[in-house]
Amino acid sequence: ICAQNWEGLPNLKEIKGKKLLEKIEPKKNEKDGRWGYVNPEGKYTIKPIFTDACPYEGNVARVRLDSLWGVISNKGLFQVYPMFKSLERFSSDSLAVCSVGKKYGLIDVEGKVIVEIVYDSFEYADYGYIVAKDGLLGTYDHTGNVLLQPQFEHIELLDRANGVSQVKKDGKWGLVKDG
Repeated sequence: ICAQNWEGLPNLKEIKGKKLLEKIEPKKNEKDGRWGYVNPEGKYTIKPIFTDACPYEGNVARVRLDSLWGVISNKGLFQVYPMFKSLERFSSDSLAVCSVGKKYGLIDVEGKVIVEIVYDSFEYADYGYIVAKDGLLGTYDHTGNVLLQPQFEHIELLDRANGVSQVKKDGKWGLVKDG
C-alpha cells in the first residue's frame, strides 16, 4: 500500500491563461473498492479502476491493476503498462526499483530498463543501490551506473567521496575503489 503523503502538491490555478497541475489525490471508491484520483472538490478526475493507487511523484503516479504495478501520467494515461510485481517510489533521479517474478532491476518513469531485471535483491543505499545475484553483492550509483560488479560476500562503504569500500571475497577482506 502506498504512503499517503500529499503535502506540497499544487492546486489547479491559471497564470496568464495557462493551467497548472491540479492537486489530485488517490481515493478509494467505497462501492467497489477500486482506487482513482479526486480533485480538491472530491470529484474523480481519474476514474477508480485501480486495485491500488499512490500519490503523484511529480507528473507520475504508481498504480496497481490486479496484481501488477505500472505508472500513469498526470492525465491518467499509462506511461508504463502494469507489468511489475513490485514498483518502489521513484528516486530524485526519477528511477525506481521494480521486480518481475523474483528478479529485481531499475526503471525510469517511462519504463525504460536502466539496470536489467536479473538481481535477487536490489536495495537502496545512501550512495546508490546494493544488488545481490547468486549470493554475491555489487553496487550501482543513483543513476544506474555499475560501481562494483556482484562478486563480493560483503560490501561496506568506507569513503563515499573517493568511492572506497571494504569488501570480502573468497573469505578475504580488502579495499576496492568504485569503477
